[in-house]
Amino acid sequence: MESVKRLSSKLLVIVLTMAMLMTSMALPMNSHAAVLYPKMTVKVVDESGTTVENPKVEVSYLDESYDDLAEETVKEVVKVTPDASGKYKLYVNRKTTVKVSKDGYEPKTEEFTPDGSKEDFEKVITLKKNAEVTPPPAPVDKLTPVVNKFKKRVWCTHCKIWHYKQCS
Repeated sequence: MESVKRLSSKLLVIVLTMAMLMTSMALPMNSHAAVLYPKMTVKVVDESGTTVENPKVEVSYLDESYDDLAEETVKEVVKVTPDASGKYKLYVNRKTTVKVSKDGYEPKTEEFTPDGSKEDFEKVITLKKNAEVTPPPAPVDKLTPVVNKFKKRVWCTHCKIWHYKQCS
């Protein structure tokens, strides 16, 4: 009887370990995709098709898990960092968000769901340049010409009054 208890406790540990491993891997359970973890590169261009240098790119996905204790689905936004080659490892069938921004351009956000049909793919995002804002014209200064007029006056020693030029 003691050996059956030890064997059942070992089996229980193995089953629990396998369950934890499957949960931590976060594999899509009902996915029939050929590729489970496609890798995406992000190419940012402007309206003319020219590559935008050094844009700020943020990639994230919505992770949903079921909390048994609370008996509810918990949603969490998880940020994805690129690998050394600049590729983002994504999950199949998970809603992915790409946010791109750059000074002088309007920020852009795109959402999509990778289907796993390609192992590597490129996401091209087009940014629009900010509309140039022209400053309003300077206010008309009405006081300066009057002040300058008085600055040019000189004391006339001949007439003993202020003139705009010296009398002879």
